[in-house]
Amino acid sequence: MNKKDKYIFFMPAGEMQATTVQFIKSNDFKIILCDGDSQAFLKDQADIFLNFDIFDVNECENQFNKLSQNINIVSAYTSSADCHKSIAHIANKIGSKLTWNKYISDICGDKHQTRNFLSIICQQPLSILVS
Repeated sequence: MNKKDKYIFFMPAGEMQATTVQFIKSNDFKIILCDGDSQAFLKDQADIFLNFDIFDVNECENQFNKLSQNINIVSAYTSSADCHKSIAHIANKIGSKLTWNKYISDICGDKHQTRNFLSIICQQPLSILVS
């Protein structure tokens, strides 16, 4: 592994992510693929493959912390998946403002918090007034 190589921390490694992974690799990035399935569809495409529960934010951060000591991880990304919270936490550690916002990912699972946040941006459905 070379510190000059640029790695992208990406999850998951399923068939639906194939086009994105091909695009990343075609632009001369190395890819760290993470998936809960030890035999993930894209495992052979990974420069580094990590097998862990991608919804476990703490484990995701632990894996990132270990790897980032030895390699240059420049971004974190996901596509066609609902593990955005883990990616948002890694993007925050990297300092990336190009991917998911940690705060927004944290509130996505709570309809009330999400609507409160969105009410700053746009009017919410009247159904919120009905209890």
